[in-house]
Amino acid sequence: MVNLADHVKPRVRVYPGSARRGTRAYVRLQAADNRGRVRLHVMLLYRNRGLYNGRMPMTATNWADPIWFLTKTPLPRFLPAGRWRACVRAWDEAGNTALACAIYRLR
Repeated sequence: MVNLADHVKPRVRVYPGSARRGTRAYVRLQAADNRGRVRLHVMLLYRNRGLYNGRMPMTATNWADPIWFLTKTPLPRFLPAGRWRACVRAWDEAGNTALACAIYRLR
């Protein structure tokens, strides 16, 4: 049996979204890999500074099934309103990575 090296990056897509300060943020995304499992790191960025981070363990994914990431706590009211970015980095078991971002509005 031949075990071929995996050089294919995972696929990841983040959808634009919005949230109100004082509530929890939902980030909708899609992720998949040619060998089936990915690990995800979800970030909310304001002016290129990561203010919220969340991680999902190595999970079996399917491109046809969107994934929802929900912050553990409500977003503090003191955060600046405006245009943020929701970014997701995906890793597969071989260590290949992919990054995708979308606009995330904070009201």
